[in-house]
Order: sequence, then structure tokens, then C-alpha cells
Amino acid sequence: MSDEILSTKDQAFRSYLRTVGMKPTGERTLVLRVLLKTIKPISVLDLHYLAKAEDVKVSYHCVVRTLKLIVTSGLATEIRVGAITQYKHELAQCSHERLICKDCGATISQEGGQHDHVEEVRKE
Repeated sequence: MSDEILSTKDQAFRSYLRTVGMKPTGERTLVLRVLLKTIKPISVLDLHYLAKAEDVKVSYHCVVRTLKLIVTSGLATEIRVGAITQYKHELAQCSHERLICKDCGATISQEGGQHDHVEEVRKE
């Protein structure tokens, strides 16, 4: 993602924080930037791991609270995958879950029919 887009989203988040009476701290900015660099939905734990790799002072609770702020600001959405909640920013490339064939590696859309190899295996 380009620096210009990151800067625009960062400014939008800072503006949102000011409207709700909160300060745009360095940790909040870092969590947003790390989230915006992801290309697929991510869990809180995985996002915390990535943020911690950039700044060891970022706590798990800071990531949780910041993600809730990012979602309420409209810059990301929550996705429930089984018992796990994942987060996806508005610019993420893939908007739906996909299956991958173990035999040939083909990507299969859940809403878009069956993969020929999967149909053959199911017929056996």
C-alpha cells in the first residue's frame, strides 16, 4: 500500500479519535498502520504479534482497544470465522473466504460452484 494511502487513512483515524475525545497515540497509529499493511483478515493475536515486532511496548490490550476504535471509525470490519474474530481493513483485496484444493492447489470460491477435481473426489 502506498505511503499516500497510509497517510490519508491515518489522518482519517486521527480525525475520528479527536471527534470522540481521544488522542492519536503512537501505539494507536502503529496498530492502524500494521493493519493497513495486511492483505487478508487478521486475528487480534496475529496483529499483536506483527505490531510487537515493530515496537515491543505495544500491549495486547492496546491492540484490542485500537481495533475496536478502527472498526467504529469505519476503517475496518469484524469478520467471524467460527469462534475466531478477524479484522479486515476497507482496502483489503479479498472480500470473501476461499478454499484451496489440497491436491492441485487451485483456489475455490465458496459461493462459486465446485472445482472439477473436488467433484471427482466426491463422486468416488
